[in-house]
Amino acid sequence: STTLAESLRVLSGEQRFGSASSLIGQFVTGLADENGIHQSGIVEAIRFSDDGRPVLQLSNGGELPLEQLARVEPPSRAAEALIGQAVAGLDRRNRKEPAMAEGVVVGVRTEPSGEVLLELDTGNDLRFRDVITVTPAGT
Repeated sequence: STTLAESLRVLSGEQRFGSASSLIGQFVTGLADENGIHQSGIVEAIRFSDDGRPVLQLSNGGELPLEQLARVEPPSRAAEALIGQAVAGLDRRNRKEPAMAEGVVVGVRTEPSGEVLLELDTGNDLRFRDVITVTPAGT
C-alpha cells in the first residue's frame, strides 16, 4: 500500500504539472482577493510552492496560485477587450533601456511570432504582456 500511495502521489503531481503547464502563453484572471483586486496576466512559467501546489508566474511579475484561477482566455481576445481603455506599461523590447508607454488602445494586432501588440492613440504600440495598468479612457 505504501508503493501504491507513492505512485498516486507522483501521478497527482504530474497531472497538476500538466494542467498548469498547458496555461503557459494564456491570459489568466484570478478570483478577487480580500481587497476586491483580480490578479491577471499572461502565464510565463509555473513554479511549485513548498507544499507542492502549482503557482502561475505572470508576465507582469505577479503570481497566481492555480486554485485561485477564475478565467483563461487567449491573449488576443483579452487584448481586444482593451480597445477604448487607457493603458500604461513598461515596454521591455529593449531590455537595456525599457521605456514607459501609455495611451488609449485603438487597435490590436498579432505579429507573425504570435506576440500581441496594442496600438495606442499616441502612434506607439505596446506588447500586451507589458501592460501594467488599465483604466477607463478619460479618467
